[in-house]
Amino acid sequence: KEAVFALLDDVTELARRVGAVNTLVRRTGQLLGDNTDVPGFLAPLRTRHFDFERSAAVVLGAGGAARGVVVALLDAGVRQVVVVNRSLPRAARIVEALRDRRVSAALLGEAMRVALGARLLVNATSLGWAGDELPCATHTFTVLAPDALAYDLTYRETPFLRAARAAGVDTLDGLPMLVQQGARSFELWTGLDAPRELMWTTAVRARAERMRMHTSRDD
Repeated sequence: KEAVFALLDDVTELARRVGAVNTLVRRTGQLLGDNTDVPGFLAPLRTRHFDFERSAAVVLGAGGAARGVVVALLDAGVRQVVVVNRSLPRAARIVEALRDRRVSAALLGEAMRVALGARLLVNATSLGWAGDELPCATHTFTVLAPDALAYDLTYRETPFLRAARAAGVDTLDGLPMLVQQGARSFELWTGLDAPRELMWTTAVRARAERMRMHTSRDD
């Protein structure tokens, strides 16, 4: 997603800000790079009528996915966003790259402090794909705003989502984001409206089948 920049004729301003390309479009003999993760991430939040302008958000992780999430939140008008990571310099690089006074960085040990009253907590780390490790302490969920949302970019059940629900926090996994970013890529490639309903039902069915097969192997 990052190395491909040097191979393209041009990239969109959004892809440049995110620092990553996930969709290549051929236009008049040239290759244009775009990033559909940003609209994909925002789509399910907009469906829920999330109030960005009145909300503080905390993003766990400082990799490419985290930077995309921060860009998305800034573009949506979020009031404040804190990038939390085990390595402060890595989180600080996102802040420096985006140059927006609404963004700041903090160490993982400060997660509870910066999450106090936040209405959105995003897991943009790889933790959750395997194992039971959490990207933050379980007590972090207890200090969020009463109407907060815990959003995991991983498109399956994770320890992060289970811990959030145990604390009474509403949750959202990454499957809607996956479908929406794929739909946007489809539209860029074809110029046609994406069959979002069909894509969603197919993705849900595929995930259920994958979980069934995984359970069968465990048995």
